[in-house]
Amino acid sequence: MRTKSEHLQPEGHMTSAYSGDDMKELPKHLQLTGIPAALVDLLPVCEVMPWENAEQYEALEAALVGDLKPKTAHELVIARRIAALDWEYYRGASLLRDVFSACVQKVACKMLDDARMNLVSFGPLPADIECAGALVGGDDEARAKAIATLEDKGISLAEIRARAFLQHVHEFEALERRPERNEARRRKLLQDLIGLQAVRDRGQIEDAEIIPGNDH
Repeated sequence: MRTKSEHLQPEGHMTSAYSGDDMKELPKHLQLTGIPAALVDLLPVCEVMPWENAEQYEALEAALVGDLKPKTAHELVIARRIAALDWEYYRGASLLRDVFSACVQKVACKMLDDARMNLVSFGPLPADIECAGALVGGDDEARAKAIATLEDKGISLAEIRARAFLQHVHEFEALERRPERNEARRRKLLQDLIGLQAVRDRGQIEDAEIIPGNDH
């Protein structure tokens, strides 16, 4: 008695000389896909910016690849694109914080300069720049001191934040819309991946059907 699988390989199955020790060159989550290392190296990957944490992206990709379980090059490409879109969400959130922080600093410097009521302004003083930077920095003590400096001049942090938002509201709205567009793309990719895996699984089931033979 023979099976079709003795004659045909399942759809998406790839053989390669890259096995054994060569597979150790790949991260564990990519080794588990069974896709040859030489082919994985040719597939597109997300570009991590120099100021971003590459290890965090690799951990995200590893978790998603582990969940999505791609077994072909096409499936891995889609899984990586989903990981890239997830990374883009965090990148966008970080960018929004950075842009808002920069706007807050700019408005704070302007308001501090205006508070001196000079007829001619030559730009913010070093002390203004330091105070504005402390407002969005990670030093709680320096931030409290900066807020006290502003309040002494009749300037509130709430007013600075409001002005920063209103002056750049269109830029903020554009940044906030990005996650919605990416989520729609992510759902479509996930549907494509599920469809590919369903076709592959059906192919494997059909491939294992028993073919009657001459066993006598």
